[in-house]
Amino acid sequence: MKEAATLVEKHGVQDDRLIALLSAYIGKIHSSNGNVLESLDYFQAAVDAEGRLGNNRNQIIDYCYLLTNMIKADDERSHLVMQQLDSVLTLHPACHPTSVDNAKALYHLYVSHQYDSALFYCQLWNPTPGDIGTKQQLLASIYKRAGPVDSAIRWERIAYSNRRSKDSSIYYYYFYSLADLYDQQGNADSAAHYALMAYRSLRDVMDDRTEKRVMELERQYDVSSREAALAKTRHQRNLLIVAVCALVLLLASFLRQRFMQKKQRAAETMANSVIYAAARTHQNTLSQLKELQRKPKFRTVESLQDNISVITKDLRRGFTQHFSEALANNLASLPPHIRQSVEKLSGERAKIVYILTELGYSESEIAEFTCTSIDSVRTIGNNNEKVLS
Repeated sequence: MKEAATLVEKHGVQDDRLIALLSAYIGKIHSSNGNVLESLDYFQAAVDAEGRLGNNRNQIIDYCYLLTNMIKADDERSHLVMQQLDSVLTLHPACHPTSVDNAKALYHLYVSHQYDSALFYCQLWNPTPGDIGTKQQLLASIYKRAGPVDSAIRWERIAYSNRRSKDSSIYYYYFYSLADLYDQQGNADSAAHYALMAYRSLRDVMDDRTEKRVMELERQYDVSSREAALAKTRHQRNLLIVAVCALVLLLASFLRQRFMQKKQRAAETMANSVIYAAARTHQNTLSQLKELQRKPKFRTVESLQDNISVITKDLRRGFTQHFSEALANNLASLPPHIRQSVEKLSGERAKIVYILTELGYSESEIAEFTCTSIDSVRTIGNNNEKVLS
């Protein structure tokens, strides 16, 4: 095909049907082999040739191939191709091959990040029987980004059940995706299970490829060349080990990042609960002060002192009660070592100061959250260290 394309270009053959056929065919070969960058120029040539011929349906199909490969290549021109595709579809509404819905779903998922639109076009997509699993995996990818995670897991599992035998070399991707989804859900056991299955699947594929390569070399070469080929195969196996180790490290890094994000969310939730508790207490105090203001001006100093004493007691009681509620609502989400240390401390304010300190907040921030002074926070922190040491 490349030789034919070279002859057409060399001799200046002006046959758009031939150019469109050659360009689209070579583009598909590059795309199927993973050479997406090389495929872009060929699909663009096919689009231009079909446009000159007025073959609207073929042009739309070639636009879809061009758009999907630009998305894979992370090409910034993909939004321009999307606009051109929409223009052709507007001019020729009767021409709407099913590949349009697939291309638009991919565009809105990976480029525009409009997940509702991606879900809409994915549901419209009517794939061939062999691509049913591909559609289900696309649905899983959409729900993975847009939520809920349960739907993403369900579609990923369905996609795996409809997997194609010819895609056996990429089965590990299903397991890796499920491990990622269960990790997002907080199910560490299932995440570890599918991560291990992904590792084993990838290892089996690479071992199978290595064995096939060795058998092929044994058939084709004599003893001396076979030894050289075996040395090359061992080198490839070492590269496999490096690749698997890199995958494991990447997964470990990802799990650590998820853990840090979870810790940050717990810290924010705890701080918000403390702020809310303080706000509720002060709101009640303001209401009492407002009632006190309405009392007759001729009241005695003793009665005023009694009223202030009641308000002060209510303020202390309010802080104790509301801080206690904030602790009860958030204690389960904190790391185990923090929960164990909290049990050794007495007093809600001391526990709050310790937790916020462990979660990374500064003394000034803790003082602001708990409505106290920095010196008091520092003193409470020192007393906590003495108790826990």
